[in-house]
Amino acid sequence: MATFSTISRQSSDLRPTKAIVIGSSTGGPNALTAIFEKLKEASVPTIFIAQHMLANFLPDFVKLLKSKFDMNIQLGSENLVVEEGVIYIAPGDGDMEVVEDETGMLRLHLLKSNNSLTPSIDVLMKSVAKIFGEKTLGIILTGMGDDGLEGMRALKQFGGHTIAQDQITAEIPSMPHAIIAGHLADQSLTLKEIPDAIRLWSMANE
Repeated sequence: MATFSTISRQSSDLRPTKAIVIGSSTGGPNALTAIFEKLKEASVPTIFIAQHMLANFLPDFVKLLKSKFDMNIQLGSENLVVEEGVIYIAPGDGDMEVVEDETGMLRLHLLKSNNSLTPSIDVLMKSVAKIFGEKTLGIILTGMGDDGLEGMRALKQFGGHTIAQDQITAEIPSMPHAIIAGHLADQSLTLKEIPDAIRLWSMANE
């Protein structure tokens, strides 16, 4: 039987020290694919993604990404342990958050939602910011509306770094515009510039 000290040591070994959280909506699948294409040769930190998409389409989207890129990409599920270097994509039949269990291990927790836009970027981003604080990078990509605005505000309050896709390369600029207009973007970058920014941030936060 595992002792508490064994469990604590295991959770410490597995637990990431920094994280990236990305929110996207309309046009997001193409934007995410473009980012992964430039990151595929790099060692990436743990990434959490909330992509607005119907629940029955998200598993196929994850399968498509896994078939194109040699990266550890997983569809989020209840109680799944969060590990270093894994990309977690929130399922679409509710919201997803990251929580800390009694041993200090990080896990995914799925929530029911009555919101028409799921999974919520705000819910995921707030939970990640609360755990990783200044070691969090938040990115808002293309999409309609302002989901992610409150999440990015929370991330800034915890000392994290924020990036909004620029309004020229965003297929639908509403979501990144909300971040920029709210003075919450540390950087406004083109889609081509975002992967390099991810690498630089990751190296600076080793």
